Order: sequence, then C-alpha cells, then structure tokens
Amino acid sequence: MAAGSIASVYDCAQWQKRLRKILDELPDSQPQWHDLITDAHALQFEPEWIADREREEFAFLIRRAVAHQVISEDDHHKLDLARKLIGMPEAEAEQILHAIMAEAEAFFGTPVKDEA
Repeated sequence: MAAGSIASVYDCAQWQKRLRKILDELPDSQPQWHDLITDAHALQFEPEWIADREREEFAFLIRRAVAHQVISEDDHHKLDLARKLIGMPEAEAEQILHAIMAEAEAFFGTPVKDEA
C-alpha cells in the first residue's frame, strides 16, 4: 500500500485497476489521465509509489504487445503515449522494451517482429 496515504487497501487496488484500464485503452482514454493523477494526489499517494505502479503497468503493456510475437505500429504509438503520460525517459522505456522482448524471444524460441 502507499505509505503515508489516507487511502484504504481497496482505494489503492481500485486506483491501480483504473491505471491499467486507462493505459490499456490508450489513446482513447487519454482524457481520463488527469483525473487519475488528481485522485492519486487527493488520496495522498506518495510520488514514488505512483511511479512504481506506472512502471509496472508500462511493463505489462509491453508484455501484452509481445505476447503475439509482433509489436505493431499501433503498439508503438500506445507505448510512446503511455511513456509520455507517465513521464518516463525514452531511454528507460526502450531499455524495458528490449529486456521484455529478449525474455519473450527466449520463451518463444523465435524473434519478436518489430513493425516500427
């Protein structure tokens, strides 16, 4: 749970579900981002806790994209938009992407096709 927060465990879980849903439904859900972050501040989530959850969900987006062994142009657009909303440096995002792609390639035994 977010240390120092006034939120309950339930509040934290619900916020994380909203985060996942918003990132998963990008770009259509982009207008909901401001409300999500406003709620996080109202619940007094610590910035480090928020950043950790955002990075977890960003990695989850990548895992979903590579699960089909193809990263499409749309996947790249969604990942780039998510990265920008989160405020993640491009180099860090690429590092996470390449690490997860390597895991997927080792698991599937074939390269992940990158259509970018």
